[in-house]
Amino acid sequence: MVMNRSNPSVPVGPRLIRPREMRARLGISKVTLWHWWKHRAILPPPLRLGPRVVGWTEDDLAAALAKADAARREGSEAKAA
Repeated sequence: MVMNRSNPSVPVGPRLIRPREMRARLGISKVTLWHWWKHRAILPPPLRLGPRVVGWTEDDLAAALAKADAARREGSEAKAA
C-alpha cells in the first residue's frame, strides 16, 4: 500500500505504472509492450483510467513478470534436458 505524501496517515490505492514507465523499466519499445499484452498474454489487461489513459498496478505487473520468467525458465530447462 502506498502512503499519501501530503498526508502520510491516509493510505492510497496501489501504485499505477503507466506505459512509458513500464517501457523504461523493461527496456522495451511501445510496440513490444502492446504485443506482450495483446498477442502473447504476458501482461494483464491495463486498467483504463480515462479515454486515453491506461496503467497497470505495480502488484499485477510484478506477478505477471514473475510468471513469465518462471515459464521462460521451465522452457529453457526442458530444452536442456
